[in-house]
Amino acid sequence: MVEESGFHLNTDILETNLINIILLIALLIFSFAEPVKTGLAQRQARITEKLDTAANYLIMANFRHKESVETLERIRNFALQTKKEGLEQKRRLLEEQSERFYKQIKEEIRLGKELLLETKQAVDGLIYDSYLNLVLSKSSTIR
Repeated sequence: MVEESGFHLNTDILETNLINIILLIALLIFSFAEPVKTGLAQRQARITEKLDTAANYLIMANFRHKESVETLERIRNFALQTKKEGLEQKRRLLEEQSERFYKQIKEEIRLGKELLLETKQAVDGLIYDSYLNLVLSKSSTIR
């Protein structure tokens, strides 16, 4: 048996590919782990902020809706009392005002729901973009 010392060419293709793949994976993890973690943390913070904002709008809209329902009920009770007293004109005026107020609140609720939906779509888009960028960066690095 002859022992070789020093640098020599390894001709075992399976062994060299395995070593290259392990080195490539170690290099990728070492190079990109921290930037990916930082990017994901920032994205999560933006998403959380948007979701909190949308939830606050929805809470405010629901609160206003509740107030409008209570106000509408008071106005209707007053309108019935006024009708009994023969003041038909006041009743019509109050109903028109309550209807306008109710439509405004309904519109605010609709806008809050739209904002929540847009935020969800934005979050879905951000997650998709992040995944796509990660896949593309890995595929370009492998080449």
